[in-house]
Amino acid sequence: MTETELHDRPATERGVLIVINEVEYTTQRREMTGRELMTLADIPDGNHLFLEVPGPGDDRQIGPDEEVRLHRKMRFYDVPVGNFG
Repeated sequence: MTETELHDRPATERGVLIVINEVEYTTQRREMTGRELMTLADIPDGNHLFLEVPGPGDDRQIGPDEEVRLHRKMRFYDVPVGNFG
């Protein structure tokens, strides 16, 4: 389904379009845990999930049990353990 087709549907049917590792996903859920987001994107256990934060600040790490209120076009990415610093 294209972005235009999604936009033309009622909000209750559209879901929320998010991006994880540069791949778009549409979910009907408005809140998901970090673990659920990682499962959706098939991210390996043990990797760390981050939410891209606009501006000069640091991106925010999302814990596996942390609930995230989803908004359109939120961007997430994962980092394997040991790739910090």
